[in-house]
Amino acid sequence: MNKSSRREKILQLLENSQTALVSQLSEETGASMVTIRHDLEELEREGKLIRSHAIFRLGKVLSSLAKR
Repeated sequence: MNKSSRREKILQLLENSQTALVSQLSEETGASMVTIRHDLEELEREGKLIRSHAIFRLGKVLSSLAKR
């Protein structure tokens, strides 16, 4: 799975479950936990995710869009 597809899958998984662990995302995407962490850090910098300890959830903007 390429980077763009993997990041889209991460966002879709978070839309469905609201939170996710790195290990869960790694299992779902088939990517290493290190790769998932890098993706999550980039998504967080872009404002698409919010990190709370080891759990990630969608950012406020995306959460409100997902409710529409």
